[in-house]
This record gives sequence, C-alpha cells and structure tokens, in this order.
Amino acid sequence: MESLTFAPLYMERVWGERELERVYGRSLPTPDRPYGESWEIVDRENEQSVVDQGPLGGTTLHERWTHRREEIFGSRYEKHQRFPILINPFSPAFRSGLRLLQRPSPQKQIPSNNTKFLGKADRIVFFRAEEFPNESHRKPLSLAQIRRLEVPVSSFHRNTALPKHRNTSTVPPFSPPFGPAYVSYNGPHLKSKFLAVSSVFHESNAIDRMKTILPQLLCLAASAAFAGDATPAKSDHPTLYRETLTDDWFGAGPAMRDQGINLSGSLTQFYQGLASGTGSHAWQYGGKGDLFLRIDGAKLGLWEGFGIHSHLELNYGQSQTSLGGTFAPNNLALNFPGANETLADLSLYSSQQLGDSATVMFGKINAVDLYAAGREFSGGRGVDTFQHIEFVGPISGITPPMILGGIISVKTTPAKFTLMIYDPVSATMRSGFADPFAQGVTFNGSVELASNFFGKSGKHIFSAAYSTQDGTSFSDPYLLLPTTPPAARTDDRWYAAYAFEQTLWRDAANPNKAVGLFGQASVSDASPNPVGWSVLGGISGTSPIPGRERDKFGIAAFYVGYAGGLKDGLRLAGLPARDETGMEVFYNFAVTPWLHVTADLQAVRPPRADRDTAFIGGLRAQVLF
Repeated sequence: MESLTFAPLYMERVWGERELERVYGRSLPTPDRPYGESWEIVDRENEQSVVDQGPLGGTTLHERWTHRREEIFGSRYEKHQRFPILINPFSPAFRSGLRLLQRPSPQKQIPSNNTKFLGKADRIVFFRAEEFPNESHRKPLSLAQIRRLEVPVSSFHRNTALPKHRNTSTVPPFSPPFGPAYVSYNGPHLKSKFLAVSSVFHESNAIDRMKTILPQLLCLAASAAFAGDATPAKSDHPTLYRETLTDDWFGAGPAMRDQGINLSGSLTQFYQGLASGTGSHAWQYGGKGDLFLRIDGAKLGLWEGFGIHSHLELNYGQSQTSLGGTFAPNNLALNFPGANETLADLSLYSSQQLGDSATVMFGKINAVDLYAAGREFSGGRGVDTFQHIEFVGPISGITPPMILGGIISVKTTPAKFTLMIYDPVSATMRSGFADPFAQGVTFNGSVELASNFFGKSGKHIFSAAYSTQDGTSFSDPYLLLPTTPPAARTDDRWYAAYAFEQTLWRDAANPNKAVGLFGQASVSDASPNPVGWSVLGGISGTSPIPGRERDKFGIAAFYVGYAGGLKDGLRLAGLPARDETGMEVFYNFAVTPWLHVTADLQAVRPPRADRDTAFIGGLRAQVLF
C-alpha cells in the first residue's frame, strides 16, 4: 500500500508570526497574517487532514480512519471514533520564555467515545531555537537540551497557587504532562521565535495504545515538513512563487515586524468602460496605490496594547465611475479619495486594547477599511473582489468614507458591541482638525451576533445611526427649480440597517477557502438622506475549481430606493427619475501569489428613466508588494 500524505492546515495565532514561511519555505495562505501552527495530522469535527495526492486524494483522515482503520492503522483501535493524535509543528513568539498549553492531568481519563474533547496531553520535540537578540548575556539552551527537554524540573512552576517544584531531576524525553495548569520555563532564554513539533493526544487513555506508532508519526511529520538543513525550498522561478513581489520587503519584513513595524502595500490598475448603454463607450485607464503601516506599541518599546495605523492612498489616471448615467459609483476604489486626477489621502489613527475584550480607536479613520475588516464575503475595498459601492461600502447617507472621531468596540460571549462617534462632514482630502464637529455630531452603534446554522458559521449585524447635522428637506418638490426660494432645512437624520453573512462551505483542510452568502437591508429618514431604502445580496468566496484555491469569485445584486421627494423634484426639473438597481459578477484569477487579474461585469439600470441599461466591463490587475 502506498503512503498517504496530507495537506497542512495552517492556523492563525495571536502569538504567531511568519517563521514557518521564512525559515522552512512553507507557502502560507494569506500574506501578513500571524500563522503560528501547521496542523499536519488532525481528525477533529471541524478540522480535518485531507489526502493531497494519489487515488485517495481529497478524502479525509476521518474517512480513512472510519472505513479502512485496520488496513491502514492496524488493530486494537476499534474503540476510538477518531484518530487520537494531532501533530502540529508550531512557531510561537513569546518573549517570556516557553509556555505550554493547558492540559489535563495524566490521571484524568477521557472516554474514548468523547469526540468533542479538546484537552491535550503533549509531547514536544524542539527542532530549532535561538537566543533573544536583546538578551545575549544569557546563556541559551543547547540544541541537545532543547530536543530532550533536559532542564531541571525546578525550572518549571505552575502559574497557580500550587507550590513550586523543588527536586532537581531532569525531565526525560516524552515526559508526562505536569497536570491541569499552565507551565512556564523560567530558565535560560530562548529567542521569541522557536520551532517545535507537538503531538497532541485528544484522548488521554489512548496514549498507551498509540505510543507504538508515535515515533513513526513524529518522524513522518518532521521529515515531510522540515527535511534537510531547514532551508527554504528552491525553485527554478522563485519570483513566481513569492507571496509578495518584493519577497516580504527583500527579506527585511520579519525583522521589521519583530520591532513592531508591519508594512504592506499593493498597486491596482483598472481598465474599464461602457460596453453597452447611453453615453461614451471609450474605455479609461486608472490606478490606485495602497500603503499600510501598522505599529505595535509593545514591540516598539511603548506599552502593551497600543497601536498606530495608517493607510496612504494614491489615485491616478482616468475613471468614469458613474458610467451610463448611473449615480452610485461603479468603481469605489477609483472614486475615493477622488477620480480623474492624481490625488492622495492618508488615514491615521491610534488604537488601545483594553484587556481581552475592548478596543478604543481615535483619529482619521478610513470607513471603507472598517467595512472590509468586518466582512468575509463582501467588502474588499474594491481592489480584489467587488467594485461597485453597494458591495464594497453601501451608501448610508450618514457615514462618509473618511471619518474623524472615535470608536469603542467590546467583544462579549454572545455579541460584539461597537459605538462610533464622529464628525458628520467627510474628512476626505483634509485633516478634519481645522473645524471639527462644526456641523454637528453622528452616533453610530452596532451589535454583531454570531450564528451557527446547520453547523456553518455566520453573523448578523444590527446597526443604527443618528446625526445632528442638518440638511436639505425633500418635503418641497419644487426645491430644484431655479426660481424656487432657498430650500427648507431639516435638523437631523437617521439610518438603520440589518446585515448578515452565512458560510455555505468551508474547506476543513484550509479554513481560508470558503463560500458564503451576504446581504443587507437598510432604511433612512429619506429627508435629508437622499437614499430612502436599499437592499443587496449575493454569494462570493474562493474558487471551487480544483487547484485554484487562491482565486475568488462573486455575484451580487442591489436595489437603491432614492428619496421620494428627491425624485419628485428631479421630475419637475425635467429629469425623469427612478430608483437604481443592478448586479455585478467578477472572477479574480491568481496568476501568482502576488499578481491577481480580475474580470468584472456590471449591469445597472440608471436612475434616469431616459437612459438605457448600462453594461460596464472592466479588467483589474493587482500586485502585492
């Protein structure tokens, strides 16, 4: 029987960095995310190893364990419903030394039919460790000591009120767990980044049964993942396989992030035009450059939980973002911060983490970025998924694309609560500090609830906003006529919305591969808000085509109901007005990890009744730096 190899399952961890990629040449799913573990062999309800090649390719470890257990694994395991070992090379970043995860006491017996038990009994083999660069006066552990964990037991202590160990015997290789407590190593310091392979037994009473195959499994995982001298694999065309064009800033990225500086950037180019409809059919070329800078205050020597965030945007070239007589911009990326000229704008704000659940932000904040950060199947800032404003940052009439203000977010077990307080005047192309809140203040609150329908994750967001900013009242239908006296003003405005996202499918071997539904319905005062109501929905995600896991696709539709008074006024002015509706479909093709080409097509019924339906085509190319 031929051997089975499994696709790794990379796990994001708050303490993770990019060592699995930098040192061992692993291709991590997403640039600049903190991946701390690579699950090589796992059989859990929501995480599954998948055979990556051969006649059994695409089948899961659990399927092999269930249907061909004795043939592949041998006898004596008939009582175990799941394969009881998880093997995961990991690369944590702790500056306080080595911390092992909480585990059950070796005396605690877990029933073999308990498939949901997530407690762990660990055996750890270290493969690489380095000394702290800023603590070179301390003597590091020798590699032999690290591999065998040959350090005095007196160097270990429980982070509880239990007494510290006093004996000076050494811990033998594959020693049993220390019991139900976190264990810290307080001896000679390791570097903040180290690499180890941990074999985790899901069932404590399975240890004896499985110990005969543990060495073989560890060797298999280690040799497959970290063979040879632990140098990245070479390629005949290395540039094509980089995650970014600059290869993480020419190799300086990890060192920069160690010091608390995280820099990322992209250049997105658009070629777009009217394929059918009323108006010019000349296609236009434009581009957008994005540079993100995130500073970790703790790593920079400031204080824990503090951060600084900035986003520099540069738009250039030409873009008719309201082609065919449409009103809502069909290309938000080129419409914001401005179109048809070279424009640059900068968002800059600070954040402070308060405990484990609360975050406070203040400054000039890009609201389009905020929307993208809170969505998986919509958003995207218009540079890698949808382009139309309704799918990238739906029109609210009350929240500008760039705000000056503050945000507090609190995560609890049932829900996430967010309150935004900001100047109602857009801070686009200005600092916002010259005359802040001169026209009022806006309060915007939301509650996000998680769901798990049919075992698939989802979320539901209820939001409402109120602004003291006054505006033109649409109650007077003659307000747009040139002989009309100045239009009446109304003192405030409000807006409410419900949005959802629902996962339809997620790859157990790679959680970043997923397909889901999204939607939103909103309503407003309709005076002075020009949008009375709107609804949108769609489906998007990573490509279902085998071997195209980096590709993305999406199809969605929207309906914008403009304020009745606004439409009446336009009709009296000789402009036959109606609501605007349309749809968009795109496919994002990953030529390389750092080069993505997107084909985009939109069909929009313009708000002017005398205009034909606009069919807008476009090509987009994005380069990640």
